[in-house]
Amino acid sequence: MKNLQSFLVEDNNVFGPGTDLVVSLAAVLIILFAVYTQLFQEELAKYKELKIEYQNCKLTEQELKTLFKDLQELFKNIYKKYQNCEKTKEELQRIIQNSEIGQIDIKEVKKNQMEIVNKIADEYGRKPKINENDENRYGISTIPPHTTEEIIIQNDVTIQRISFGSHILFNSDKTALNKDGKQVLTVVGNIFKEKLETIKEIQIQGHADSRKSRNFSSNLQLAALRAIEVFKHFQDLGIDPHSYIMSATSFGEYKPVQRNYSDKYNKNKLKEHNDTDEELKQNRRIEVVLIYRRKY
Repeated sequence: MKNLQSFLVEDNNVFGPGTDLVVSLAAVLIILFAVYTQLFQEELAKYKELKIEYQNCKLTEQELKTLFKDLQELFKNIYKKYQNCEKTKEELQRIIQNSEIGQIDIKEVKKNQMEIVNKIADEYGRKPKINENDENRYGISTIPPHTTEEIIIQNDVTIQRISFGSHILFNSDKTALNKDGKQVLTVVGNIFKEKLETIKEIQIQGHADSRKSRNFSSNLQLAALRAIEVFKHFQDLGIDPHSYIMSATSFGEYKPVQRNYSDKYNKNKLKEHNDTDEELKQNRRIEVVLIYRRKY
């Protein structure tokens, strides 16, 4: 059971952070594991192969859509087989009602993502710069003489990650938005407001470099307060967390830009990724993660 759960929940960024799909499937598998072992072992083997292929960029968009259809069909089959078992039936109904089991309209997500990229760039009279190593990564310069990109946008299948260098939002070791920070977040927040019906969740993530803060007990606290400040600014613009899911969280210095979910990490590697002034600058950031809705 432990191995099964670990497989289902580890590296769930394959479907985008915050996704309910894998968690919901895990709940169903745990409930029915004892009576449906063989079928799930076969299904898991198939999905594990697909997951590996997807991580290695070997799945096409159509194959990804097919994966979601298969997951939907699996839920239907489980429900039908156990519809006479009231306890299981009620649990399945709860999971399905509270989950977003739907297909990703990849073209629609890409359209919305690019509209956000282009509208932000247009506000500054710039064209988004495509990263030479990743065609889904864009840089936007907001400050003359426009020699660096202060906003970095990464588009993935179900999510969009918008990273702001902390120097354009906050003064050094401070948590109050500066004048430029308020301006850029107002621009971006108003663009988000136009897309709220397509966005499932907004996550605001605070990050810091590894240098000790002079004004706060930890970099975790510094990054948390900065994320909360961005949350409040978006709220003041009219993004109501009562109606749209929005969160603020802190990674402190523990997730530099070079770190990914598959890394085996330690203190030495953290120090290595904060070794230069440029690395320190990149690690001081606010990331706004947009998680897009699925269609049913």
